[in-house]
Amino acid sequence: MSQPTHARGFTLIELMITVAVVAILAAIAIPNYSEYIKRARRSSAQQYLSDLAQQQEQYLTNARAYAICVGTTCSDSSAGVGSAAGSDVSTYYGSATVYADNTAGQRPRYTMTIAPITTGPMNGDGMLVVNSNGQRWRDTGNACATATCSRPSGAYDWK
Repeated sequence: MSQPTHARGFTLIELMITVAVVAILAAIAIPNYSEYIKRARRSSAQQYLSDLAQQQEQYLTNARAYAICVGTTCSDSSAGVGSAAGSDVSTYYGSATVYADNTAGQRPRYTMTIAPITTGPMNGDGMLVVNSNGQRWRDTGNACATATCSRPSGAYDWK
């Protein structure tokens, strides 16, 4: 009498269970990974803006006024602060903007912003803002465009 041969391989049920498990894991992992990537990109922009803020304070110490632009030479031929953002920032964010107020007889002040590129994956994440008072926040309304801009109540801290 001959012995029956054992079937080798996967059954359709085993294959479907494997596909279902992989689909569930992907449904959980992909959104979490996407959020992680956004946080990493935001963190790079925050670091860049923090570096510019530190350079602004050094500029104030040397010149008794804040720089009015980012880069080596401003439109009025005065020296700027810092340099253009690296590719890890410039790929997802526009140029940093400086709003400086160096009016004589008043304390110099500034606000610096950097906004996500509107056609990029960071669109809608909010503009990052830092000012001469040491306040740092994420402005989701993109409403901060003056040297006297201060952190509104309820604004998100840098995260």
